[in-house]
Amino acid sequence: MTWIDGSSVDYNNFYHNKFVAVFNDGGICFRMHEGQWYDASCSASFYFICEDEIEDSAACSVGHTDNGGSCYYFSQSKSNFGSSKSSCDDLGMHLVYIGSEDEQDFIVNSLPVENEDNWLGLSSVTWLDGSSLTYSNFADDSKILDEGGLCFFMIPDMSYQWFDRDCNLEKNYICEKEGDNKQSSINNTNITCIININNRARINRWGFAYFYDYTSLLSSGQR
Repeated sequence: MTWIDGSSVDYNNFYHNKFVAVFNDGGICFRMHEGQWYDASCSASFYFICEDEIEDSAACSVGHTDNGGSCYYFSQSKSNFGSSKSSCDDLGMHLVYIGSEDEQDFIVNSLPVENEDNWLGLSSVTWLDGSSLTYSNFADDSKILDEGGLCFFMIPDMSYQWFDRDCNLEKNYICEKEGDNKQSSINNTNITCIININNRARINRWGFAYFYDYTSLLSSGQR
């Protein structure tokens, strides 16, 4: 009993009933009915399911969730921004970069702990690898960057919008690892959000220089 490529069957869901023989058609061709597997005449007509494995995609570890060519780890413990970043680094991942509304929706729907804030890999209005935002979900709040824009998390009570907050606060966090073939929606051209903060640039703790204000951020179209 093997799959068509000759690989062994490590899991099965054959129908079990002492009154019905699951292999009464010779065990050559199989169909699924109400979730269980039956052999059937190979000339019978049924709907079918195709599968295409992608080589070199992210190999997700146990406890990680796959989506769109990336693996995600959703923490169920809390730590500050720096420790959360280090925890993701230790897993060979990074704090999550959200490149589209679809990815945002997937993350929101996959969170294992409801009503908990989660750190994102966002600092100084760029992702931690220096790539720019092609999608954003900043809150419609004039105080969105009132903590300096160094550390951001999503808040469930505010429709999972993104807020900057004190980097020392302890929150849950989300890690991500992209597969080699993922078509990233995040590009490498930094957004220029020019705002005057005492007429000087600021350097955040992760080594990025930035100028911004909330008005300029919104006018750049990155809402």
